[in-house]
Amino acid sequence: MDKKALKGTALAAIGGSIMFFGGCLDSGMVQKFLYVSAVDQIWEFVLDNDAVFDLWEGGDVPVAE
Repeated sequence: MDKKALKGTALAAIGGSIMFFGGCLDSGMVQKFLYVSAVDQIWEFVLDNDAVFDLWEGGDVPVAE
């Protein structure tokens, strides 16, 4: 195994073990911030994406003749 692959493997192992045991994300404030951020992004996607809901028409509405 070359030096670059060994460094990547070590970084993945250390990062995985930190996240497995909670790491710095274990405090309530950080978890609440991440949860609220994720929910805000979901609502932003749902409300602004015309494929989900077209709440605000952005152009001319075709008129049936």
